[in-house]
Formats: sequence, structure tokens, C-alpha cells
Amino acid sequence: MVVAIPSKLDRELYLEALAREVLRRVQQMRKEMGLVEKDRVIVELWGDSEIREAVEKHRDLLSNRAGVKDMIITETQTLEGHTKEFSVEGLYLRITLSKV
Repeated sequence: MVVAIPSKLDRELYLEALAREVLRRVQQMRKEMGLVEKDRVIVELWGDSEIREAVEKHRDLLSNRAGVKDMIITETQTLEGHTKEFSVEGLYLRITLSKV
């Protein structure tokens, strides 16, 4: 699936759009894992610098909407769990979810 985010948005809106796309991917992975709303997860995320910036800036959005207890932004995978790789606007993103 390809999602297009208009690049002519101002920087803040662009980062929010990227964060919302990450949120969508996390929610999709929660569904694949059979988790329910009350289940909490730890998210380990690695991605290109714009993805990391967007997630850092909008960390609360992901925590509040996706039941994230803790979020780790890293360059090496340390968390065991459900892992997927994505391309968002041509940017690399890898997410690992682990149920708490």
C-alpha cells in the first residue's frame, strides 16, 4: 500500500502527517497481534531521520492513541516481538511491538 503525503505542507504539518502514518502502522500491527484496546505495548522504532523527528515531536499522539506504554527509538533492534518494515513517503521505518 502506498500513501502519498503532499510535500508542499509546511514542515509541522508534514511531521504530524508522518507521525499519524506511523500511528496507523502501529495500530495495524496491534490488530495483527490480536491485541485489544486495554493491552499495552512497548514500541521499538527505527527509521530515517524525518520519521524519528516526527515520532519524537508527536510521541504523545502515539502513546495516547495506540496504547503505548513505552517507546524506544533506536538504531539496533533490541526488543523481541512482532517486527515489520515499511516505506513511508520513501522513508525507511522498522517497528517492533512487544505486549507488556
